[in-house]
Amino acid sequence: MSNKSTWGALIGALGSSFLASLCCLGPLLIATLGAGGAWASYSTVFEPYRPYMIIFVGLALCYSFYKLYIKPPPCGVGAACISPKMLLIQRGIFWIIVAVSFALITFPWYAGLIKGL
Repeated sequence: MSNKSTWGALIGALGSSFLASLCCLGPLLIATLGAGGAWASYSTVFEPYRPYMIIFVGLALCYSFYKLYIKPPPCGVGAACISPKMLLIQRGIFWIIVAVSFALITFPWYAGLIKGL
């Protein structure tokens, strides 16, 4: 198992989920920082790309799941073996990223509840 490819997929999934929610999360973040409405309108540029980002998030998370759970890490003669502790840490980080990605992707549906507070 290429440790770099697993970490790359996890980071890619997290970044893509942030970009997928940028159309709706961006204005809220910009308003929180105190910037005007003109800056908030620029974040709607990402709205047409949202479905593609969501697909990329799904693919990256599926790839990470495959590398962490389905394909056993190779441990042969002359190969670097991943320790069980590190594998457990990677799996824990994977599930944290899944939860954060889900929260970011579904943000447009519950954003109205937050604005009403």
